[in-house]
Amino acid sequence: MRATQTEAVYYPVQNLQLDDIKSVLCVAPHPDDEILGCGGLLSRLAASQCRIHVLILSGGENATGVESRDLAESRVQESLRAARVLGLPEPVFLQLPDRGMQYAEPLIGVLENALEQHQPQYLLLPSLSEPHPDHQAVALAGLAAAQRSRFPQTVLFYEVGAPLHPNSMLDITDVASLKWQALDEFTSQEAIQPYKVHSQAMAVLRAFGRGSQWTHAEAFFQVDAASLRASGASVAMPFWPAIRSRQHLANSPQQLPLVSVLIRSMDRFQLSEAIACVAMQTYPHIELVVVNATGRTHSPVQYPRHRMAWQFIEPAEVGLQTSSGQLPSNPGVNPRCGRSHAANLALQAARGAMAIFLDDDDLIDPGHIERLVDALARSPRAMAAYAGVRVDGEAGLGLRIYDLPWSPHRLRGINFLPIHAVVFRLDRASQLALRFDESLPVLEDWDFWRRLAEAGEFVHCPGVSAVYRQHHGDSMLGDPAHENHWMRWHLLLTERYLQSRPVAENAKTMAWHAVELDRQQAFIERALAEKNAQQQTVAELTAAMNGLKDDIARLKEEHIAIVHHHCDELKERNSTLEALEEKNHELMANLGNLLARHEKAAAQHDALSESHQKINDAFLQAQSACSRLLDENALLQAEIVLVQRSRSWKFTHPLRAFNRWLGKSSS
Repeated sequence: MRATQTEAVYYPVQNLQLDDIKSVLCVAPHPDDEILGCGGLLSRLAASQCRIHVLILSGGENATGVESRDLAESRVQESLRAARVLGLPEPVFLQLPDRGMQYAEPLIGVLENALEQHQPQYLLLPSLSEPHPDHQAVALAGLAAAQRSRFPQTVLFYEVGAPLHPNSMLDITDVASLKWQALDEFTSQEAIQPYKVHSQAMAVLRAFGRGSQWTHAEAFFQVDAASLRASGASVAMPFWPAIRSRQHLANSPQQLPLVSVLIRSMDRFQLSEAIACVAMQTYPHIELVVVNATGRTHSPVQYPRHRMAWQFIEPAEVGLQTSSGQLPSNPGVNPRCGRSHAANLALQAARGAMAIFLDDDDLIDPGHIERLVDALARSPRAMAAYAGVRVDGEAGLGLRIYDLPWSPHRLRGINFLPIHAVVFRLDRASQLALRFDESLPVLEDWDFWRRLAEAGEFVHCPGVSAVYRQHHGDSMLGDPAHENHWMRWHLLLTERYLQSRPVAENAKTMAWHAVELDRQQAFIERALAEKNAQQQTVAELTAAMNGLKDDIARLKEEHIAIVHHHCDELKERNSTLEALEEKNHELMANLGNLLARHEKAAAQHDALSESHQKINDAFLQAQSACSRLLDENALLQAEIVLVQRSRSWKFTHPLRAFNRWLGKSSS
């Protein structure tokens, strides 16, 4: 084992030659995929007068995560303008659901019709390594269509959201500016993320290592369609399968065989529920075959057209009607066909490699078909795979579960496989010309399973993933008075089977059932022994419980006496508390009076304090005035002394004496 390999062997890449390309069909899941993935190639082909058809499958209405018809219309107009920039004819828009494309017959049929209509030499598809689920579905559907059709001669896978491992490169240096101009038209997408910048980066990356003359390139994986048809899809995906297989994803259409879901409809109102549970299956490649078994006109029923192919069968017409959206409502009267005849009509019409029957009043979980198909893929020699089924009675009450391990001997003795528990290989059953026995009004599925099991084993997938709603049917299997009672037909089929089988084989079956009966008997005996032991334990526990009841009664009486005693004490305490309450009320009243008197005294004190303050202020003012008067008097006394000591006072003394005498004389 070596560590390295040269570039040419490890990463073989050739230049895409355009001289011989005369016609192409480009399939794009969304508007702008055709420009992002191969805009340079389409531009160069348009310049060489190549015949070009562009098929855009959706309007891209869910680009923002919220469906918008306005956005879809904008994207359609953007693609039309981009086509004019590159000189391409107007694309054709099919308006399939964005993020709702499924690898299923409707999508494969669309691409088959396009190949037959345009007969292209080259088919351009998104790569299976793309991250977007719509791109993956279109890649697988395109592969399936190319394998079935005479056209094309070559398939080219292009890259949009993720790099593929290319084997072909195209120099788009001279038309790169046109491609960027065309991408400028997609303003709605540029508002989401910079697709143009990403595309330019990818183009520069793809030019790496191709020489200095290449500045921009587009990468492709080129597959010869003849090799594709001869060798399968593996030739188209040399580097992808490991990654997809790790994620449990199909690498080729052959890994997703068509499964036909066969419904013998009695036009019950539950039919819409049955169709809805088929539409919800996680397995994508499904067709629905409905047989009108009513003997009258069937009421119309809607179904998801893009999700699955559809066939409707009218027994009276002995032909197949393919519905375009709902069941037909022709006024003709059909004879009611039996269960077996309706099953055979469904088998005759079915186109799947595998099939499952589903009565119109029963249900299957979303993953039911997928896990059974996966089980058959892991067991190529097995004829069928089956899962557990829950039996519901009135109001959805669970009655029992069928989920037993596989045993052909058990099946020879009794049917333990409800009809919708089983996915079987229809292609092998058709090769063996297996059909339902139309002489059987009931138990026809048991007879069919027994004959199918002779061709190969059944694989058991433990776990319940389907519901048998017993109360809706009208087969009368459970009515002992009816001719369809199961025991009558069980006996008949058992006798018929024993007569048709070798004695040695019957002996083995009887021996298996004898051993199984012994095992069941031993199981029952163990269960009875365990039951007896449990009953003994229950008796002992009952006796112990009775003793406990006596103890509880005694303790209850003691407890009641204690309670009474405590009640008496509580009564005495309550009396004391009541007396204390009265005393407390009296004290509280006295306290209220004291508080009132205190508040009054406080008010008087505040008033006296205010008066005292005023008197004190007046006293201080008077004291201040008195001090001033004393000061002034002292000053006057000093001035008098000075005056009396002055000469003028002495000289005027006789005059003052005369004035005093004069005053006395006048008085």
